[in-house]
Amino acid sequence: MSRRSFDAAASLSILGALVCWSVVPLMLKALTQAVPDGWTTNAVRYPVSAMLYLPWLIAAARDPSARRLWTAAVIPSIPNVLGQSCWAWGPYFIDPGIMSFIVRLSVVWAMIMAMIVFRDERPLLRSSRFWAGMLLSLAGFVTITTGKEHLFERQTLMGVGIALVCSFFWGMYGVSVRATIGRSSPLQMFAIVSTYTSIGCLALAPLGDPSSILRLSAFNLSLLVVSALVGIAAAHGLYYTALQRLGATIPATVNVLTPFMTATASTFLFHERITAVQWVGGAVSVVGSILVVLSQGHLRAAADGRTPTVGAADGGTAAPKPMRHQSLS
Repeated sequence: MSRRSFDAAASLSILGALVCWSVVPLMLKALTQAVPDGWTTNAVRYPVSAMLYLPWLIAAARDPSARRLWTAAVIPSIPNVLGQSCWAWGPYFIDPGIMSFIVRLSVVWAMIMAMIVFRDERPLLRSSRFWAGMLLSLAGFVTITTGKEHLFERQTLMGVGIALVCSFFWGMYGVSVRATIGRSSPLQMFAIVSTYTSIGCLALAPLGDPSSILRLSAFNLSLLVVSALVGIAAAHGLYYTALQRLGATIPATVNVLTPFMTATASTFLFHERITAVQWVGGAVSVVGSILVVLSQGHLRAAADGRTPTVGAADGGTAAPKPMRHQSLS
């Protein structure tokens, strides 16, 4: 396939992942009226999604070259459990639109931690595009949060804090995956990580009220299961397809647009009030995240002595560094 040809499968995959990650916060918000706590939500959602990756889990168990993954996957599973816990609890304190914008700071956290862990990332400190992106992301975050009504009420502060911590752990999660995956299959890696994460979520379930699942209506139970299939299982399959065919930059750039879709839908479904100033702050934050992502691709291309591009090599088979800028939902 020519580098300039249109890859319909990759484009549909990344757009599908974008829709999946946009609608899940809305589902979780709707479920706060039926499921009493985030621990219970996670105890259902992650095990359900992990079951769909059973074929890759079995393949990892049979593949001698994947044996190291069973130990290595413990490292990213820890921040994943913590980030997922925050993600499930966030809608109980804050509206989905604002939460989605704040969680996009995971891109910034990931880049900061990557520069600490990986020596080849440190030249980004000399990139004006990187610093502009960082400053815009932080300025957008400040604008969004300070423009929130009743900011200093306990519930609002809790929601902002949970979303911020969530972004930190997902930034850590992406970097830890890169540090441990090597050249192994990303889907096998995710199958193992999702299994470990499911165990962690089930272990935390007693902190909540897991028996409440038995009292859910058929509609709410279906919504809980669908949120897992859409936000975790389907979104990751689609995202990895895009990563394989396009490389990491385009999917990561598109992914930071999810808050706009979530926030727009939330204003209609939950009457979330987002002020004009907050919309501007969200736009500034997203532009900053895009600049951070693009600065990395540009700098790596320059270091390799080639013209910077955002796609994969001919044939769409260039191996990206997976899961670096994404968030799980």
